[in-house]
Amino acid sequence: MSFEKKWNSWNNRIDEVEKFQNKMRAGHSAMKKRLIGGGKQKNVGPYKFKPSFTRALSAPPGFGAIGEDMEKEIFDSFKSQSTLEPRVFKDDSMDPVIREKLLKIAYDFLDSVDLKIKLKDILLTGSLASYNWSEYSDVDLHILVDFEKIDTDQDLVKSLTKALSSNWNLKHDIEIHGYDVEMNFEDSNNPAKTVGVYSVLNDKWKEEPTKDTGKYDVKNVEKKAESVVEMIDQVEDAMDEGDFMEAYEMGQRVKKKIRKMRQSGLEQVGVFSIQNLAFKAIRRAKQIERLDNLVQTAYDEALSLGV
Repeated sequence: MSFEKKWNSWNNRIDEVEKFQNKMRAGHSAMKKRLIGGGKQKNVGPYKFKPSFTRALSAPPGFGAIGEDMEKEIFDSFKSQSTLEPRVFKDDSMDPVIREKLLKIAYDFLDSVDLKIKLKDILLTGSLASYNWSEYSDVDLHILVDFEKIDTDQDLVKSLTKALSSNWNLKHDIEIHGYDVEMNFEDSNNPAKTVGVYSVLNDKWKEEPTKDTGKYDVKNVEKKAESVVEMIDQVEDAMDEGDFMEAYEMGQRVKKKIRKMRQSGLEQVGVFSIQNLAFKAIRRAKQIERLDNLVQTAYDEALSLGV
């Protein structure tokens, strides 16, 4: 099977997942009406309001939802720890039980994607591979491959590998000591910029983390994060006013700005740039998830017709 045919095949599988999610979302109103809206008793005071049958968006914690305590907790999570995560690393080496689990997960993931690729390494990256781990950390497991060896169309390869990773992450809910396992492909020609990198395949550090990298400007990070949240608020305002296509297009622009903000921070300074930490702050406060929900809902509403 050609690469393009495999891509189309995987696209169809991913579409099936999205169709199922949309079906469940579409059926929410009917189910709610059946459960709470079918009674013949008239509403009397103090309950004279008509319940909403639409699917509510999740209220995001932090940055206005929970308040300053949540914001402080998020920003405190960026501080360096005195040791690596002791349940993951023993004497600077990965716990053998965890390593065996991660290797199993990585190989099962590769088996599931049905692509002929030459594995170069299996890497643990991100905060769990550094002294900046916290309760917000994930097990960022990266499959290192040469994208150029998969196909000459690099944009297609990037789209495919991202879709395959996202699809797997949606279908699985695996935790290691409470940390979610997130699978990703990484191009060996364009490695991710991170503080520490541990080779799970070879059981050794590729880039050892240091303890003195956790200095950052709290006020400026907070200011940058709040400016992004304000933009997301504007998307929600457009939704509330019924301007669904405007909300959708605005949301897409905000997502693009967020990606550009983070990328510029990584390229200019690194993982402790104001831009990258602001991105982490809004992600940990569930604001990225909130934006994704708003954009998805705005798109669905903009293309829907009244009953």
